[in-house]
Amino acid sequence: MSTKRSLVPYAESESDKESDTAGPSTTVKSGERDRDGVKAKKKRKRLPAFDDAEDAGTSKEQRQVHTSTGVASTEPLKGDWLCYVFVPIPDGCEVFALIKKARKLLETTFHEPSGDLRSADEPLHVSLSRPILIRAHERDTLVDVVRTALSHSQPGPSLDVAFARFAHFPSHDAKRTFWAVEVGQGWRELKTVTDALDKGLGASALKARPYHAQPRFHASFASARASLGVAPESDERECENKRQQITDRLEAELSVKLRHCPPIRIGSVGVALGKEVQWVKL
Repeated sequence: MSTKRSLVPYAESESDKESDTAGPSTTVKSGERDRDGVKAKKKRKRLPAFDDAEDAGTSKEQRQVHTSTGVASTEPLKGDWLCYVFVPIPDGCEVFALIKKARKLLETTFHEPSGDLRSADEPLHVSLSRPILIRAHERDTLVDVVRTALSHSQPGPSLDVAFARFAHFPSHDAKRTFWAVEVGQGWRELKTVTDALDKGLGASALKARPYHAQPRFHASFASARASLGVAPESDERECENKRQQITDRLEAELSVKLRHCPPIRIGSVGVALGKEVQWVKL
C-alpha cells in the first residue's frame, strides 16, 4: 500500500544566507551573467511541508476521542493513526431502527443544552479492542495481526449477535457518559475473538493495551457530559442517579422491542485505520 510521506524542507545553506544579506545588487535573470561574468543561479523554491495529520486521515482533535472502551494511552502525535477493531451494526437491521428511536427519546430528555447530548460516531459498531495508536507504516502489520488472531480463535465462518438491554458507561476520563445497547447472545464468541486479539497484539510491536478482562460488549449511540447539567455543588451520587434514571426510561420504553430484534449475522471484522476500514473475514 502506498503512503504519502511528509516532505521536510531543508534548511537554507550558508551561501543562500549570504546572498540574502550581501546588500543591494542588480537583479539578474536566470541563465544571464552578472557584471563579473558569473552565471546567475536559478533561485530554488522551498518545497511546502505537508502536515502529517492529513496523512493520518484525521486531525489530532478527532483522533483523541474518548469512548466507552477508553482512549489510547499515548498522546497522539502528528502522523499517528487511531485504530481499533470492531464488528458493525448494519444500517438496515431492526436494532439500528430501534436505536434511532432511543436517540430521539434521549433528545426529549436532554431538552436543555447543558447536557451536551451528542450522537456517537458512525457507523454503529461493537468494539473488540481498545483504541490503538500506530504509525503509517504499521497499518499492514495491524491488519495481519487481526487476520492471524481470527484464524486462531476459530469463531466459525460467522457468528450471531443480539442485544439484551440498554446501559450507560463512563468514558475513560469519566468526563462523559455513553448510552449503549449491550450484547447478550454472542458474548462468549466475541470474548473468544478479543482474547485472541489480545494475545496477537501483545506479541507484536504495536504495544496495544489488552481489552477488558470481563468485557461488556456494547454499541454506543449517544453521549453527554457526565454531570448532565446537575449543579456543580451536587455530588457524584446525584449525577449517577440521574444517569440511571435516563437508562431506566430507555429500558422501560424500548427494552422489550430490543430483545425481540433478530440476531445480527456477523461474517467479517472491521479494522478502522483512521478514516479507512479494512475487512477481515472470520
